[in-house]
Amino acid sequence: QRSDLRRRVQAFIKESRKKIEETEGPKPKTMFRSPFVPTCHAAVEKFLELAQVTRDDVVCDIGCGDGRVVLAAAKTGARAIGFEIDEKLYRRFCVTLEKEVKEIKDR
Repeated sequence: QRSDLRRRVQAFIKESRKKIEETEGPKPKTMFRSPFVPTCHAAVEKFLELAQVTRDDVVCDIGCGDGRVVLAAAKTGARAIGFEIDEKLYRRFCVTLEKEVKEIKDR
């Protein structure tokens, strides 16, 4: 039953894509991407608090967006690593990182 359901779902998806291409034209082959929805700074701080992040930890944020979790984790002293495939978000993160580093150096 499960394999039959899987075949029917796959056929439905294939037929739906075909109908969309007929009306809108073929879509370029791209990776699946989820929308960027920033986490509020208060939630980031609470997350790090609940996770009890310390300078002995490594925090890895896959799909780090503008890097707010990475930066907040780094401020705790933890080693923070972020991965982002969206070039605009990556550039935004770099600008923010530059400002943060300058602020720290100016202290």
